[in-house]
Amino acid sequence: MARIAWPSTLTAAVPRPLGWMRVLMPVLLVAGCAPWDRPLPIPKEVTQAGAAARVVVPRDLNVNPSESVVEPATPAAEPAPSQGPGPERTIFALPDAIAFALRNSPRLRSARAAIERARGQEQVAFAPFLPQIDLFGQYGVVSGTLNPGVPGYTGSLRADGSGTRDYAQTELGLQWTLYDFGRTGGRYRQAVARGRIAELQLRRADQTVEFDVATAYLDVLLARAFHRVQVDAVRQAEAILDDTVARSTGGVALREDVLRARVQLSESREALVLAR
Repeated sequence: MARIAWPSTLTAAVPRPLGWMRVLMPVLLVAGCAPWDRPLPIPKEVTQAGAAARVVVPRDLNVNPSESVVEPATPAAEPAPSQGPGPERTIFALPDAIAFALRNSPRLRSARAAIERARGQEQVAFAPFLPQIDLFGQYGVVSGTLNPGVPGYTGSLRADGSGTRDYAQTELGLQWTLYDFGRTGGRYRQAVARGRIAELQLRRADQTVEFDVATAYLDVLLARAFHRVQVDAVRQAEAILDDTVARSTGGVALREDVLRARVQLSESREALVLAR
């Protein structure tokens, strides 16, 4: 049985660019019409609660309450309690120091003033949306040689005939812009955006002030702790020197050991001076 091979065209193997374009065009149109200016969520780290959680000292932290920061005018050493009346020391814990800085920081005052200015500019930008009502009035005398101009939109009041006569005129004008191709709306939205920017700048300034206060507070605590460590080091060096001198007197230690103990005491005292 003979088989005859008829020629056939392979249409499935040939790519059709127009078919793919028909599928991709609706997808591209839908993707292009989707809004891209979606507001991003604010991270928890930059919120006010997150900033407060970072700067507030935890309760389980080993911090001595007597190690609180005092005013700069207060001496570092602990003064003896005075019998007479005198100025009391002002002790600042970390939350108190942050609250004091938030109340008295010039940077935050400037940021709050910027918010008030932005709100005023927003009200000014909203004013063109409102109608404008004008009231005009005029009273005078007109004659053949006297032709005054009347305020408003009607022009001049001409005198007819002979003689002189008086007149009174009142006009009420209403002007309201219905459409100006988005110019007024654009200026208003720009003013609103400036207000939001000012609020975000104030929040950032609050976080910056809180961070600066916490950093300075921890620096003061670190300096006070370093001072105490150096005081203990000086006491230990003095004890070592006394022990070395005693052993040298008894003939147990050498003069080199005494000299080394004195050098260590001098270095400890120098570190104590630098710690102050």
